[in-house]
Amino acid sequence: MRVLVIEPYYSGSHKYFHEILCKALKNHNCEVLEIKMKARHWRWRMQGAHFSLAPQINQLAMEGKIDLIWTNSLVDICSLKGLLNEAIPIITFFHEHQMAYPLKQEQQGAQLILKEHIFPGIHASQYFASALSLFSSVYNRESFFLGLERFFNTRPEKIGLPKDYKASAQVCPLPMVGNFHTLAPFDKRPKRILWNHRWDYDKNPAEFIQLILNLNKKRNDFSVDLLGEYKKNVFDQLESQKEIQLSSFGGPDLREAYLERLGDCRVLPVTSKHDFFGLSVREAILSGVIPLLPKRMAYPECIPVELHGKLLYENFKELCAKCEKLMDDGLTEEDGRLLLEFHQSNDEQKFRDNLIQYFKLLNLA
Repeated sequence: MRVLVIEPYYSGSHKYFHEILCKALKNHNCEVLEIKMKARHWRWRMQGAHFSLAPQINQLAMEGKIDLIWTNSLVDICSLKGLLNEAIPIITFFHEHQMAYPLKQEQQGAQLILKEHIFPGIHASQYFASALSLFSSVYNRESFFLGLERFFNTRPEKIGLPKDYKASAQVCPLPMVGNFHTLAPFDKRPKRILWNHRWDYDKNPAEFIQLILNLNKKRNDFSVDLLGEYKKNVFDQLESQKEIQLSSFGGPDLREAYLERLGDCRVLPVTSKHDFFGLSVREAILSGVIPLLPKRMAYPECIPVELHGKLLYENFKELCAKCEKLMDDGLTEEDGRLLLEFHQSNDEQKFRDNLIQYFKLLNLA
């Protein structure tokens, strides 16, 4: 089978996913068609990527090179279909969607209009125009449906959703691929707290900073690894506190160096207000770091049910107390093994098996 993967935003988790996908489709003819521009202006890509992609797709289709198009939530599928010369089945993978994305207080107004009126309409078109829609987690799928229902129920004229509108949706978790480093057992690692997310407001750095400041009032025997792309003014408050030990302040750029840094940390306290899968959390877990996650969004799906009481928190007080305890004591050997096996079980073979089932649903296998 000939699969064309189209990508308007070839960077970060999108690029990581396509590397996994093409590897899983190694027994098929898989080609990635990307917009060869810097990964930016995602709002415009979402509304206009089809103008760049359609002519190239039509050329490949004319040459008989496409049986299936695989794309994602940054492509307006309806508009794309209107520009294609042939009817080709499309699978859309929803890395994320905008209906559950938190806005800054100052982003009300035009941004609110986009979030509440424009993007839900595009997402609805993407979903209903696709032969099959895949979501990275249960939370991703269910929050999408909640947003879809809210959108249709708040229009000036009611347009009823089909009774079976959820039927074309599947949950498709990503396998974790990489040379994960467990450089030392927990008690041999420095008492180091990890941040390995984007330096953006939706990851809630303000609460993470408050956690570190609170811990620093009680003790000074720990350090902090601030990994990720540097952004001015985000963590300046921590950098200015001379008594707080910062092992890193941004970076590293190379993935292997990044994975190696993870293996030197003990605890990953997460404060995010937005996450549909938890890629950075899963990378840390496979590197031997203990996660401490909010009891919301996709995070409970990252933890075996048996460990929810130890590794999930509901408020800031609980976050502080559990972070300190985990940094000092870690997990029992049995709990650590349970956590690691939980993530290692979601392997590449399982992902390939899922793909085969999806193709069978579309009579393409």
